[in-house]
Amino acid sequence: MEFVKLDLKVLVELHQRGYNVLRSNSSLAEENPTWIPDTIDLDKFLDLDSEQVAKLSVPFDEKHFLIIDQALKYIKDEEFFGVVMVDFTPHIP
Repeated sequence: MEFVKLDLKVLVELHQRGYNVLRSNSSLAEENPTWIPDTIDLDKFLDLDSEQVAKLSVPFDEKHFLIIDQALKYIKDEEFFGVVMVDFTPHIP
């Protein structure tokens, strides 16, 4: 595992590996947040009344998410910031 600069190339690779969100506990004001790839049920997550959102909504815990599909569509490469934890070692069966 290593931390790499978040950019379009990294997001595409994570998307191809099946991840659909990046999550972070870094402050929203932080200039260089740390992101961790994850896979969640987006239908349940985006339902504001869902149990999953309630579990993730801990008071004073600043969790935020970047939905990879949306980021690939709407964010320019130069607008990404922060670092993401990745493991791009090949999976050998």
